[in-house]
Amino acid sequence: MSRSLDRLPAALRPARLALGALALAAGLVALPGAEPAGAASSRYETSFPQITDEDDDYTPGAPPAGRFESGGGPVREVRMDPSDPARYVGVWEGPFKLMNMRYFETEGGIVGHARLTIADVQGTLARGLMRIELEGEERPVERWTGAFTKSGHIMVMNAHAILFQQGGQRYIEADIQLNNGKYYRMRLSRIE
Repeated sequence: MSRSLDRLPAALRPARLALGALALAAGLVALPGAEPAGAASSRYETSFPQITDEDDDYTPGAPPAGRFESGGGPVREVRMDPSDPARYVGVWEGPFKLMNMRYFETEGGIVGHARLTIADVQGTLARGLMRIELEGEERPVERWTGAFTKSGHIMVMNAHAILFQQGGQRYIEADIQLNNGKYYRMRLSRIE
């Protein structure tokens, strides 16, 4: 088989590596005593939060730390579902940091503050206003429209927002690109 792959045109040679990796993976799965992927990964701690469809047993306010800072205890992702608008309508605010998109990590200290007022949820759309203060400079208020996705998140034109819960508080973490071309990670806690 490898000789027939040597005859492939140069443009298709990367496929040879992919086929080899596929064959190796198939061989490893077939080994006696091999663990299913879920069983093997459950032995190791993971930094990814669990997804939950919990009742609204939280109070307004900022979490101890969330994923935004280190510490603060376990974090759970809460599936965002438009069938319960009261879960989202209100004022959410909090800090944001510069984000390194190469590693999807924040870097440096807090550079700004955001305030998102979600006014209504109709169907799969949430609408409101976003006010951003970046490095002490207040920017114009912008209209905000987010779409609930099947994955349980909200997508906004240039942002991806996830709802998390930690220590009885919930917060929205959003990765967003502002019109200065830079990416930021916001942590917005519901305050009213």
